[in-house]
Amino acid sequence: MARFDLGSVQGPAATVAVGGVQTVSYESPANVYNTGDEHAAVLNFQIPRGPKGERGERGPAGDAGPAPQFELREGHLYVQYPDPEEEEPAWA
Repeated sequence: MARFDLGSVQGPAATVAVGGVQTVSYESPANVYNTGDEHAAVLNFQIPRGPKGERGERGPAGDAGPAPQFELREGHLYVQYPDPEEEEPAWA
């Protein structure tokens, strides 16, 4: 009986990168294809979107935001938008 000892044979290192991800219609199957080669794979994914779901219940109303102030000066309308970051809102 012949016996072969190949020892520790190692090939060149390979790399794998993601090239892109595309959403396809839910009827289409998922697909992954390589646009690279055997040493530098570039994988591109096609992922199907799920079917449209049913509409959910309406959520609770949110808090009212700050209201802008209006001022008429010399025939021009100025609007002041409250900014929580500023102590004194600026007029525009």
